[in-house]
Amino acid sequence: MVAGGRSEDPGSLVVSTEKDNCKRATPGATRTEVEGTRLSAKCNMTEDSQRNFRSVYYEKVGFRGVEEKKSLEILLKDDRLGEFHIEKLCTFSQRFPLPSMYRALVWKVLLGILPPHHESHAQVMMYRKEQYSDVLHALNVVRFVSNATPQVEVYLRMYQLESGKLPRSSSFPLETEDEVFLAIAKAMEEMVEDSVDCYWIIRCFVNQLNNKYREALPQLVRDALLAAQW
Repeated sequence: MVAGGRSEDPGSLVVSTEKDNCKRATPGATRTEVEGTRLSAKCNMTEDSQRNFRSVYYEKVGFRGVEEKKSLEILLKDDRLGEFHIEKLCTFSQRFPLPSMYRALVWKVLLGILPPHHESHAQVMMYRKEQYSDVLHALNVVRFVSNATPQVEVYLRMYQLESGKLPRSSSFPLETEDEVFLAIAKAMEEMVEDSVDCYWIIRCFVNQLNNKYREALPQLVRDALLAAQW
C-alpha cells in the first residue's frame, strides 16, 4: 500500500509517461489544445484509478497476481525491450511476485542468458542448449559423470569445467564455493523443471554472486549454515 491507502499498481511500470506529459500544456498552445491536454490527463487518471481498484478487488477476493500477470506480459512482449525496459522488468521483479509460468523466462532475461529482444530468444536458446550438450558430453567422455550422478552434481561439474576449475578427480573434497553452488542448485532445481534452463540460471546467478558479493560470501555461507541448524 502507498500513501493514502491506495494499492501499489504494477501497471504503472508499463503505462507510458503520457499522463506526466499532460500535466502541462505546450507554450503557445491554443485553448482547444489546452482543453484536449487536460481531458487526456483526466482520462489517464481515471484509468489509473480503475486499475488500482481492480488490483485491490482481486486481492480481496483471493485472486492475487491478476494485474501483475497482465503487466508482466506487456513488458515481455515489448519489442523495445532494451536497457530501459530491462530496468522496468527488474523493478517489477523486486516489487511483485513473479507468476510461475514466466519465472524462468524473466530470470533468463535479467541474468543475460537471453537478449532483451524476444524475437531472438529461440535462436539464442538453441545455442545455449548446444553448449550445454557439448559440456555434458565432454564430462561423460572423461567419465567424470554418469547416468547415476545426481543432477545438481552434474551442474557443478559442468560449471567447474567451463570455469577451468574441474579437479583431477571427482573424489577430491569440495571447496566452500562448491558447497554454495550445490545449495543454490538444489533450490533452483525445485523451481525450474528444464535441465538446460536450470543450469544456465544457476551458472549466471553464481557468477553474479561471485562478482558482486564475493567479499560478503563467507558471511552469507555462515548465516545459511546457521539457519539450516535451526
